[in-house]
Amino acid sequence: MPYEKTSNPDSGLVTNFGAQTFIARKHSALLFIALIVAGLAGNYFRFEIIFNIQFIFGSIFSILALQFFGYRWGVLSALAISSSTYLLWNHPYAIVIMTLEVAVVGMLIKRRNISILLADTIYWVFIGIPLVIIFYYGVMHLPFYTASVTMMKQALNGISNALLARLIFMISLKNKDSVAFPLRELIFSLLALFVLVPSLLILSIQSHSDLARTDTSVRKALKLAVQKTVPSVENWLKSHLDIVEHMAWMSVKQSLPMIQSALDQRRISDSDFLRIGLLDKSATITAYSPLIDELGQTNIGKNFADRPFIPILKEKLKPMLSEVVMGRIGNPKPMVTALAPVVKNGNYAGYVTGILNLDSVQSMIELNIKSESLPDIHFILLDKNRRVIASNCPEFKILQHYQQPEGEAINHGDGIFSWIPYNMKNVSISDRWKKAFYITESSIGSMSEWSLIVEQPMAPFQKQLYEQYAVWFSWIFAIFLISIAIAELTSRRFMKSLEDVRAISTDIPTKIYSGEVITWPESNIQETKALIENYKKMSHAITKQFNTVKDLNIELEHRVDERTQELREKTALLENVINSSNDYIFVKDRDLRTILCNKAFANALGKTPEDLYGKTDIENGWSADLVLGRPEEGIRGYQDDDLATLSGETLNINEVANVGNELRAFNTIKVPLRSTDNNIIGLLAIARDITDKKKAEEQIERSLKEKETLLREIHHRVKNNMQVIYSLLNLQAKGVSEPEVRAKFEECRNRIASMSLIHEKLYGAADLAHVDFKEYLKSLIDGIASTYKRHEVYLSVDMEPVALDVNTGIPCGLIANELVSNSLKYAFPEGRKGIISVGININSEGKYVLFVKDNGIGFPADIDFRNTATLGLDLVNGLTAQLHGTIELSREGGTKFSITFSPPPITE
Repeated sequence: MPYEKTSNPDSGLVTNFGAQTFIARKHSALLFIALIVAGLAGNYFRFEIIFNIQFIFGSIFSILALQFFGYRWGVLSALAISSSTYLLWNHPYAIVIMTLEVAVVGMLIKRRNISILLADTIYWVFIGIPLVIIFYYGVMHLPFYTASVTMMKQALNGISNALLARLIFMISLKNKDSVAFPLRELIFSLLALFVLVPSLLILSIQSHSDLARTDTSVRKALKLAVQKTVPSVENWLKSHLDIVEHMAWMSVKQSLPMIQSALDQRRISDSDFLRIGLLDKSATITAYSPLIDELGQTNIGKNFADRPFIPILKEKLKPMLSEVVMGRIGNPKPMVTALAPVVKNGNYAGYVTGILNLDSVQSMIELNIKSESLPDIHFILLDKNRRVIASNCPEFKILQHYQQPEGEAINHGDGIFSWIPYNMKNVSISDRWKKAFYITESSIGSMSEWSLIVEQPMAPFQKQLYEQYAVWFSWIFAIFLISIAIAELTSRRFMKSLEDVRAISTDIPTKIYSGEVITWPESNIQETKALIENYKKMSHAITKQFNTVKDLNIELEHRVDERTQELREKTALLENVINSSNDYIFVKDRDLRTILCNKAFANALGKTPEDLYGKTDIENGWSADLVLGRPEEGIRGYQDDDLATLSGETLNINEVANVGNELRAFNTIKVPLRSTDNNIIGLLAIARDITDKKKAEEQIERSLKEKETLLREIHHRVKNNMQVIYSLLNLQAKGVSEPEVRAKFEECRNRIASMSLIHEKLYGAADLAHVDFKEYLKSLIDGIASTYKRHEVYLSVDMEPVALDVNTGIPCGLIANELVSNSLKYAFPEGRKGIISVGININSEGKYVLFVKDNGIGFPADIDFRNTATLGLDLVNGLTAQLHGTIELSREGGTKFSITFSPPPITE
């Protein structure tokens, strides 16, 4: 979304556009839409300040949009927000006024750089108020008092919204360090706010009180008028019903001539009856006064059987009032009649009708309903078919069907309603209320044949209130304009000293340096005076400090010269140090340009250090055949190492380089160089020529391989020689018939086998110095088991893998051989089953423990295993001493020998 930004550093007013600078662009559209939605809501949820005069708040958000997003977007938001007023007020003129308000205010701010409140006030005084008069009074033809109230209300509404929008904008940017609002504008806005808001609140409270009081007064007067009128009308009607009822009674007792005479007498004596007559049960006139109508025709014999009230008379047999109908005697006129049935022997025998004088009904109701409190009160008397009998409303004629216009009815209780017409195009809400009225309806007649509707228009009371409020609004607007002028003058006077201080304090050090004499302003405001004193003290302190700094600068220049000389000397020393090294040393910056190197590195490239400075490797002539350590990558791989170092890695690289057409091996260390704030600013590389070292290592490796081959051959030959001895002993044993001698040969053979097995394992192992003792024991146990063939005894190796050298492994193997052989020979006599376990564990002291245990009959208690005549145990004791270890015997659950010795040193 585009935006505009202007600024005025002298005024400091942030009334200009461009606050979007402080809003993330991805949030701008959301904020703009949110302001429009809030503006529409502000127009919908309006506040009634006085009777049907409402404050709306949508322009707050359009002026906010003007400040946040600039002129074009502010005007667009005003158009969108004000469009809702067409639905609220049924005319388009508020859209023009409110959109033009933002356009003019934005233009005044851009061109005149004045505050929003002052710009909005100028708009309403010179443009907004005249437009309201033109549209509302000239185009919509509203009464002048209504247009006046609307004019003042809209002006105050617009200025209040502009004031609130400005304060909201200031609050929303209060945490932005780069934005500052002038104190003068803040004082100006707050003074205006403190005048405007209380005045409007007081007016709103007073207007609601006046409206409530007027409403109560009108409804009370209306109720009293109805309570006075309805009984009077009913009494009048009842008296005339009593007359026709009496005539109906007489018609049963008297002859027709006497009835005719009574009818004439009654009509002549009572002007409320236009005509009166007797009709038989077929609705034919038998007696009538007058006998001759105004057309000279006789009334006797005329039939009215089609009248709709006859069936009701026959059914009810009670006096009643008829609906309004068109008369058929003489000149046709609307008429209503008082009716009474003639009853003979309990049966309907006809009726007496008395045609009532409608002018009498009209006058009687007008006389009773008249009220000083209700100057324009209206009434409509209706029959049961809702046709007009009498009315003082010019728009309702007799016999006209009464239908209330479409509108909204508000029930106030006690049968009184307020009726308001629905919204109409180009009709303001205040004009709708002018056409509204209070209304109540009451039933007339014993059978509610008639209805009396009483109406009181609201227009007189609205006019009275609007005329009063127009004066009040004018006073508030005038006071507000005066308060704005006072606020402007007060804020200017209050800020003058501060503005002078700001102008004087601008670049105080430069003024002091140039020797300019500073004349400080005077002020009667305590805080401003204290601020000026502080500035005075500060300027004196700066002057004093300036002189001190000036002296220090002189001394500092001498020190700088001294430090510069020291730095030159240290730099020369550093160059001598790195140039004295045969290693290749160089330093690169973050752009991989060489900034320092020693002569050895430059000579390798056939250049001087100065030739390499400020250039990259490519610019210095490096190519893919120069660094051969990674031929698949070439120089690119070398540069990747530099980039990895700049990312924070420390690299140790072995590579081959072409130096003077000779392939040389190098070990290169690359480390990142960091500044004092721990940021990487380059890299340091040291490359050491390890060609001779690599050749020596290769010679040593070849020698080791030769010795390893020789050692394997030795182990192989020793193993073969022992196999020869083993075979000789085996052949010799076959020629011996004595079992004891044969057993001795087998023991010797097993001992030779255990030693031969060690050499066999070493010959086949990757490590010629050590043997996996667990695997060795498994092989040894398998050999012993095959010799003794004791299938009922299970032999197991119970240990973790342990590596032993040949000097430790052979004694341990011989000990295991002797002890396992003894267990097989003596622990399980006569085919007894059992288990023999052998292995090496490590105890808590870190020593090795070789154990051989069985669950046989146990070692004899009378034999001292440390001092026996048998070769086997004597050999075990001797081998234990050779291992510098100790031997222990446990007889619990069988026999267990434990030989503890220190682990042999592991050599590479």
